[in-house]
Amino acid sequence: MLMKTYPFYCMTVIALLSLGSCNKTSDHDPIRYPAREELNIPYGNQPLQKMDVYFPDGFSNNTPVAFIIHGGGFVAGTKEDFTAQALSFRKQGFITVNLSHRLVDTTGLLSLPPLHRASNIKVSDELADIDAAVKKYTAMAPGWEAGGGKMYMAGHSAGAILAMLYANGDYNKDRHIRASGNWAGATDISIPHDSLLNGIDPRLIELYYRAAGAMPGTSNNLYFMAISPYWVAFKNGGAAPNISIIPSNNAVFNIESDIGFGIDRTRNFHTLVRNYGVNEKLGIYEGEDHGFGTIPGSWDKLIAETATFFRAN
Repeated sequence: MLMKTYPFYCMTVIALLSLGSCNKTSDHDPIRYPAREELNIPYGNQPLQKMDVYFPDGFSNNTPVAFIIHGGGFVAGTKEDFTAQALSFRKQGFITVNLSHRLVDTTGLLSLPPLHRASNIKVSDELADIDAAVKKYTAMAPGWEAGGGKMYMAGHSAGAILAMLYANGDYNKDRHIRASGNWAGATDISIPHDSLLNGIDPRLIELYYRAAGAMPGTSNNLYFMAISPYWVAFKNGGAAPNISIIPSNNAVFNIESDIGFGIDRTRNFHTLVRNYGVNEKLGIYEGEDHGFGTIPGSWDKLIAETATFFRAN
């Protein structure tokens, strides 16, 4: 009988000793958990209001969190388009929240001439979705023993605009999002003079109207300043730390001065951030296109650069 119970006794003693050892160090060494995934978590009652959460191996309640927002010109895309990028960010040691959001209506947008109609969903509604996703994650994080003290946000193209708008806007007055990442996004889509609209595809004019809720032009410029990261940061008298990684060939709509104009405006945004005494970094990827698909490894490189910047802020 003794021979049969002895191994169990030894295992029990070892377990108790191990537990005592963990208790001695728990104040300094948080409990760490294996990698896991929580997919298609609803943060609202609409089909696109869902998010995926990817936890890295060894995560704890001290692990930083990165919210990732897909591109698509405010009218297209879902989180599934950015699963690879989210998983890549997880490899950098971040809990990664990859989210979808409601989209601007495209009914009749691609016809020529396009159908002129208002969209029920605008950029402001997409920002509200992002805030709802942040709140949902924050509410669920304790149940996962997951981090929530260090949160960041990055996106591509229109998703980058949303990330910067959120980080510098009213939703983030308490700076719970500590820094933003801009991957090929515009920092200023305001209309300084109406001549810029000459020759632009009428479908793009209609898209601007639906996204902002007003026809583009200097008379309605406040609408477009309200969805421009530069002017939102300027209005609020401050800016969040930001890293921008912009391809040298960042043409999206092939309009006049699209490439250089966008880069110049991004430089202006970084000057504004720097003048506020806030950390910033601007990188131009020479030879790359808007989708970072020309040079192999660009996505992994920019995600690693973004993760390094986030960890420092």
